[in-house]
Amino acid sequence: MWRMIALLTFSALTLSCSGEGSGGNGAPTGATQTTPVAGVNAPTPVTGSDQQAIKDRVTSTIGPLPAGWNEIVFDEVEKRQIRMTLMYANAPANPDQVKNDTYKIAKAALRVLAESGRDSQREMVTVVVNSQISGAGQAGANNMVGSFGTMTYDYTTDQLTFKPAKS
Repeated sequence: MWRMIALLTFSALTLSCSGEGSGGNGAPTGATQTTPVAGVNAPTPVTGSDQQAIKDRVTSTIGPLPAGWNEIVFDEVEKRQIRMTLMYANAPANPDQVKNDTYKIAKAALRVLAESGRDSQREMVTVVVNSQISGAGQAGANNMVGSFGTMTYDYTTDQLTFKPAKS
């Protein structure tokens, strides 16, 4: 019995210091690391044509822009991050409208990734939707930007969270 326990303990120590489950230098990291197998839920690289395809599919998933929206700007489309900005034509009625609008856009992006065979949570993809209005300031200065809030997908909790802009 004791020999069996000693053998199992020795085997576990040998595996943890041989590089398996370690940071690659033989020292245990304390957490098991997994390496994706090619073709099995592997992250999909994002090329220029993929970026445009994601933009097009998100835009078509949303459909015609609702009244009050000016455009959706794709600030960044990368393998592990999609950042967009909802540009309003007119100030939204209230924070709930901003929350619902940014939720709709973030949800569309997550749906497009899922339909493409991507797993946003497993691949640690961040989706961020900012909301803004641009125009002239009170003194007539152009390119003034007013921010209304940000919707963020947190892959660690698999949740969308809205944070209103500070007023």
